[in-house]
Amino acid sequence: TFCVSMAGKPEKDYITEYAKSGRASCKGCAKTIDKGVLRIGQYVQSPHFDGFVPNWHHVECIFRKANCGIKNPHDIAGLMEVAFEDQKKIKGLISGEVTVAPAKGKAAQAEAGLGDYSVEYAKSNRSKCKGCSETIDAGEVRMGPIEKMDRPPFLPTAQWHHLTCLEKAGKHGGLDCEKVKGFAMLKPEDQATLKKMFGGAGRRG
Repeated sequence: TFCVSMAGKPEKDYITEYAKSGRASCKGCAKTIDKGVLRIGQYVQSPHFDGFVPNWHHVECIFRKANCGIKNPHDIAGLMEVAFEDQKKIKGLISGEVTVAPAKGKAAQAEAGLGDYSVEYAKSNRSKCKGCSETIDAGEVRMGPIEKMDRPPFLPTAQWHHLTCLEKAGKHGGLDCEKVKGFAMLKPEDQATLKKMFGGAGRRG
């Protein structure tokens, strides 16, 4: 398994390989990634233990994300271990020489909003931070990436974090706070805090 402890935080944010089984589902389209299919995983902080795990995607699905953070082939562990043609495909997707067609029909609906971020004031103290597992107090600013639930009905849901926990996780590359859903509804001082922590227009997180 690709479980990495906090002490052994991944040197690279992404990893690619051929799926070893057909058990994993794509975090983009929610469909099964068949055994032997090339996949790319983005390391995220595990909600279950003090470490990191890859969120697996079909190659096309991860590059459809509006905030795909893959900017350089060197960002991806294992790239040199896959077939040369697959290396060329991934490098082409990064450079823009290769493009993926937009998702259609149900796939487009499933992917709507996925990969984006949302921010708001916690409506109650019932939510738990996906980073530290502690309560997010009512009225506190919370933010997180929108991902598909790992159980039915598989709806896109924000993975809420304390701001400091999200910043610590360091998995928000390329984030433009001004484009985050809910940013405009925040108080000016909270908007300023987000820009300072994660970046504003024209700045990379």
